Parts: sequence; structure tokens; C-alpha cells
Amino acid sequence: MRVFDNTLYIVGDSDGLPGLKRALALTNTETGSISLVSIIESIIHPIGSSKFYTELKEAFEALRHERLAMLEKLANSVPKGISVTYEVMDGRSYVEAIKRVLLYKHDLVVANAADSDHKGNRLFVSEEMQLLRKCPCPVLLLKSSQAGPFKRVLATLDFEYYDTPDTEQSEPTLNDEILEVSATIASEAKGKLDIINVYEIPGEGAMTAGWIPMNINSFSDYANSCAKTSKDKVDMQVKRSKHRLGTTVFDQSTVETHIVHGRARSTIPEVAETLKTDLIVMGTVGRAGTSGFLLGNTAETILNHIDCSVLALKPPGFETPISLD
Repeated sequence: MRVFDNTLYIVGDSDGLPGLKRALALTNTETGSISLVSIIESIIHPIGSSKFYTELKEAFEALRHERLAMLEKLANSVPKGISVTYEVMDGRSYVEAIKRVLLYKHDLVVANAADSDHKGNRLFVSEEMQLLRKCPCPVLLLKSSQAGPFKRVLATLDFEYYDTPDTEQSEPTLNDEILEVSATIASEAKGKLDIINVYEIPGEGAMTAGWIPMNINSFSDYANSCAKTSKDKVDMQVKRSKHRLGTTVFDQSTVETHIVHGRARSTIPEVAETLKTDLIVMGTVGRAGTSGFLLGNTAETILNHIDCSVLALKPPGFETPISLD
């Protein structure tokens, strides 16, 4: 079982083979397809002397041929069961990638993330963040220094912004997709699935500051109640996903849940580092019909403070602001 059927892999300047192997590991081996694309972010205008323009144009043509040869070499390493195409494109990287998603109905975009030498300050570059914000399908940003399968996957569940379903509810939610994609990836890699929900205690600051009078025992009961509510929601989500996926994929012997009190923006990166997470699967939040954005500063802070790959999923009804026109 593989997760995606029509993958787009954006090949950068560095060695594309590790990223291709990661993309192929998530692509259906029986009916799947993968497109390899290299995007050159340049538009040559006839400025300056005619000689300069001619030399510049020739330089970019040479670069295109070089990139095309690289893609052809990568395409030849794709297993026979998966359909493969490759192309060199011009333009803004995230815009052209999203247009291609709209045109060819890709259900996953894979790209290598730029590495940072400064631990704890990942600082995703503008093109990566724009792709995460606005791409209508899931985006997998790979930490290029990582190798091999995703042996430890962290699924981040959010019950404030994503629906909390009853076990009988038929329509899938974003939490369903996060957990089920995470479980499938971990199962394929014969790895471990961690599930995290970071909960806050409403009014905690006011209570501990004494603005809202509450004795210590009452506050402890209240805090325990918040923790139990979080655990009950996670347990319900796990039960629902196990029912939908089956025990073969959702093997609870390799699943560990983490119910953590704190703020998601700082807690998730800390837990991911402690667990030595290979991949974080998280949702993005956006209203249907509006420009796509991650959940304000919270999700972007998380992304800028993790040192592993990330798979970002979109909520139902999400629409990209990019069009084919």
C-alpha cells in the first residue's frame, strides 16, 4: 500500500536521487506516476547589448540542457511499474509547481528544503513557505541531509482548528488524513508512529496570576479535566483511524501517543527533537475560497524550529490563489 498516486518531484540543484527515493517510497507502485521537474527561475529579456543578450540566452540554454540530462538520468532509475515524465520549466518555482498541480492533478509535491547551519532557527526560505501556504495538495519538504526511509513519524493532531469527529461520522476530516497518512508512511517503512496533541488550559494565565480566584485543588481538577479531554479525543481519533485502515497498517504495537500541556509552537519542535523524528505530518488551516495560509505564526514558528522533513496537508475545501490564467 502506498499513499499517493500522482507525485510531482521538484528537483533542485543538489543530488536529486535521495529525494527521488523518498518520493517513490510514497507513490503507488502499481498504478502510480511521478513527474520530475526542474524549474529555472529566470526570464531573459533583450536588455543591454545584443551580444550580451545572445551570450546570456546561450548560457541559459546550456543550463536547460544540463538540467534535462540530469532529469533523464533520474527518470531512468524509476522502477518499471511507475509511469515517469520529466521536464525543465521557466518561472517562479512555487507558481509553476502549483500550476502544474492544477493542470495535471498531482496529489503530492515533493521538494528538497534548504538546510540551515543554525539549529533551532530553520527559517524556511520564501519559495518553500509560499509553496506550503498556497499549494492545493500535500507538500513534502525533505531535509536533504536525511537518508533512508521515514522510520519515526510524528502525527500532529489539532482539535481546536480541525474537526473532532464521532467514531460513526463518515466524512473524513483533516485529523483523519493526518493520522492515516502518517500511519501508512510509518507502516511502509516498518517504523514507529508517534501521535501528539498539545493542549492548553483555557484561562490558565489569569488563574495562576490570581485574576480569577481558584484554590489549588480546584485548579488541579480543572487541569486534569483538560488533559483527559485531550486524551479522550486522541483515543477516539485513533479508534476511528484504526477502523478505517485496519490493523495491518495501523499496528498499535508501534504507536505511541503524547498528550502534552503547553504551546504547540514550542512543544512540537522539542518533542520532535527528543524523539529523533524523521518526518512531521501536520495540517494547515485556510478558509475555502481564500488565499491559503498556514495557521498564522504558530505553524510557521513550528516549521522554522524543526530539524526534520515535514509533510503539510490541506483542509477540505482549500482553494489555491494561484490560477492557470
